[in-house]
Amino acid sequence: VEIRGEAYFEVESDKEHPFYVNTPGGLSVRVTGTKFNVSAYKEDLQKSVVLVEGSVEVGPDNNKYKLIPKEGFFYAKNSSVVKKVDTYAYTCWKDGIMQIQNEPLEHIFTRLEKYYGVKIIFDSSVSKKKYIGNLNLYDSISEVLHNLSHSTPFTFEYNKETNVVKVYQKKKRYSK
Repeated sequence: VEIRGEAYFEVESDKEHPFYVNTPGGLSVRVTGTKFNVSAYKEDLQKSVVLVEGSVEVGPDNNKYKLIPKEGFFYAKNSSVVKKVDTYAYTCWKDGIMQIQNEPLEHIFTRLEKYYGVKIIFDSSVSKKKYIGNLNLYDSISEVLHNLSHSTPFTFEYNKETNVVKVYQKKKRYSK
């Protein structure tokens, strides 16, 4: 399978017939039975494979790493790293949840753009605030942004025809 974007796989064990996942940029995953997530968006500099259970061999060309459960492989151009991860943070999207772990709003907007297939244009004055928590991705993009706006003073306009969301900082009201 070749993937551009993000996918979660559950593959039956079959050592005689391994399953392969390839991404643009030369990242290859050899699977013999496992649960794992692959994130390989074209516009992202870093690609990742996160192993939930089982075993995979992953890497570019002949430089393969064997992951164990709760490890992630992170690859960018000519550098790669394997590290322990909270797998749910990488796979919860498939359950309609976005888990946020001290991320700036601009990163959250990027993730929302991918999930909802919209373009979010925002003012840098609202983009640096950091969040912790979960978002319900079964809600509409408007509902998700409305919920986020309770923590940061911003407002937004969503044009469904163009699929563009414009986010603005709320103006402070002064009373006499």
